[in-house]
Parts: sequence; C-alpha cells; structure tokens
Amino acid sequence: MVDKKKQKFIGLLAQKVLSGEISQELFKRLELAVNYSDELKIHELGDPAALAVVDWFKRRGLERAWTFTKTACPGCSKESYAFENKNLMLVICPNCMGEKTSPLLTMNPGQKDLQGLSAQVREIILRAEARAANLSPQPK
Repeated sequence: MVDKKKQKFIGLLAQKVLSGEISQELFKRLELAVNYSDELKIHELGDPAALAVVDWFKRRGLERAWTFTKTACPGCSKESYAFENKNLMLVICPNCMGEKTSPLLTMNPGQKDLQGLSAQVREIILRAEARAANLSPQPK
C-alpha cells in the first residue's frame, strides 16, 4: 500500500524538478530516502541530503501537520525549501544538497548549524568530520 503522506512529499519535490528548481539527481536521492526511510540506518548514510530526510522522517516529521515554504538556506543563504511542523524543520537546499560530496566536510566549524538535528545525527556528522580531518594531508 502506498503511503499518501510520502507521495504528497515526493509530489512536491517532483514539481520542483519539473520547474527546474532542483536537479533530477537530487530528486532521485531524496525519493530513495523517502521510500526507504523505515529501513535505512542513519549511522550508515553518507549522503547529507538522505541523512536529513531520513532523520526528519524517523523523528515523525511527516506524521504531524506540516507546511511547505521557500526559505533561505541557513548554510549558503540561497533559495531552499522548508518542510516544517510544530517541532521540526527539514531544509532542502538544491545548492548545498546538490553536491555529490558532503558539504559538511568542507565547512568551517563556525559555519555549520547542527541545531534541529537529532543527537544521533549530530554525533555522526562530528565523527565524519574528525575522520576527514585525520585523512587530510597535514602541512609540513
């Protein structure tokens, strides 16, 4: 049985693809995250877009009444899309999330905003950044 709430969510994203506001590649990644959010394990996700969507779904973001609005991305200030309910907000930024590499690994610590993410997701992001810092070539 198709979940109507998930289909409505995907439908809004599909409209953004058809109007040229988000890429098909980003849409496909988000669609997979939505469709398999119940089976995916947050700690195994490497894609920041999928991670944000799955976290929002697992925290019951779709189960409560939600609104969809255009907003400025907190990371890059470009136009993005916010799915918001009383307690949670999911921001989808075509600029930040459209990249194949994780924007979290290239940001300065003072630039990122981890508020709104679950403690588990914040911990995963911080561990990934620490690993990336250890793998980076050190200046001599």
